[in-house]
Amino acid sequence: MKWLVGAGVVVGLLFLVIAWREAPREAEAKSPEKAPAPVEPRPVARLEAEPKPAMAAVQPKALTAAEKAARVEKIRADYDAIRKGVADELAAVGAANAAGPGAFGETRVFLRRLVLLQREERADLAQVLDARELEDYELRESPAGQLVTARLGATAATEEQRRAVFRIEREFDERFGFVFDVAKEVLAERREVRRETDARIRAVLGEELFRVWMEAAMR
Repeated sequence: MKWLVGAGVVVGLLFLVIAWREAPREAEAKSPEKAPAPVEPRPVARLEAEPKPAMAAVQPKALTAAEKAARVEKIRADYDAIRKGVADELAAVGAANAAGPGAFGETRVFLRRLVLLQREERADLAQVLDARELEDYELRESPAGQLVTARLGATAATEEQRRAVFRIEREFDERFGFVFDVAKEVLAERREVRRETDARIRAVLGEELFRVWMEAAMR
């Protein structure tokens, strides 16, 4: 019987030890959940006190007068060759359709191509010449410029008057220079715009020079 008593005492001691070790865990489990410790933000790198100097823009090398002339001549030769090809193609189409009703429609298509070529050529020239140089070139080479020279070349018109009239005529040419539509509404619009164009030229030249301008148109 003594060994039973002794065994009971040992079991009781073990139970007390286990209960004592589990008590903190139960208390921790019943305690309110702790908030996580705040995370300290990383230090932000300081900006430099003075901004870095901006890199200087690389300026394109200015062309010499000779280089500009060579590039202009190359552009002109290239577009002249393209225009000749268009004209040859138009002639071939015209010969093939000489007796047919579609020849006039084909002509308008080719004229539209010439308009686009003219605009592209002007854009290419503008990459080489400044605004004044481009205008000087067009005064010599374009239909509007040649018209101004023919009508005002021997008059007392000033340089600024000639240039102003050229700009007005160029606007009209860009709108109607290659338009050959014979529809009544198109012809009426052209006549109205022509009247407005002449009125603008008259305001630039004055009565006497405008009379010379109109007389030259009748020759």
